Amino acid sequence: MIPDCRYYVNNGKNNGGVVSIVDSLIYGCKVSYPLPAMLIISCDNARAMYHHAQIPQPRMVRPGDLAATFALKDQSDETFSLLEHHKRRVLLSFHPLAWTDKCAAQMLSLEENRETFSSLNTVAVGISVDSVPCKRAWAKSLRIANTPLLCDFWPHGFVSRLYGLFREGNGFCERANVIVDSDQAVVFSKVYPVHSVPDISEIIGFLESD
Repeated sequence: MIPDCRYYVNNGKNNGGVVSIVDSLIYGCKVSYPLPAMLIISCDNARAMYHHAQIPQPRMVRPGDLAATFALKDQSDETFSLLEHHKRRVLLSFHPLAWTDKCAAQMLSLEENRETFSSLNTVAVGISVDSVPCKRAWAKSLRIANTPLLCDFWPHGFVSRLYGLFREGNGFCERANVIVDSDQAVVFSKVYPVHSVPDISEIIGFLESD
């Protein structure tokens, strides 16, 4: 359990998919750890509240876990929602920081294999703690036009923490690949050395055999 204090989160009872924190603001609630997989926080106020809450990071996700849903902005300031891609498999390719050689190679491997992923009913996205302006400039420099590069910027590393992939000592996430299937379940998860580039053929091979 997390410490005995009040956390303000979406109560999951809102209609139409619009996040509401009104009930939470009025009544408050104690949240059990780990956080519910369906937790969605997309309101600035809720984000600020989360930022000040001392919530321990869960363990790294493993195959068989229900994937925590989320919505993040990409380099084009478009919102990518995991739930909206529930009919497809999603490759979440976490990388430490933009403007680094290994991360560039990792993201370029997603862009270069976009058609292969599409043929395997999979959408691939990159995720790091960088901001939208940073990712926009980086994507332009790399000529990445089709692969969403998601910005886990604020609250800092929020999604990385949900997936147990945030490196507290560094302030960025692990280099990792997580595959979520059409049932929103994790079917693959692997952390790689920070100073390496994940083998994209391993991911494609898994998708072809799954």
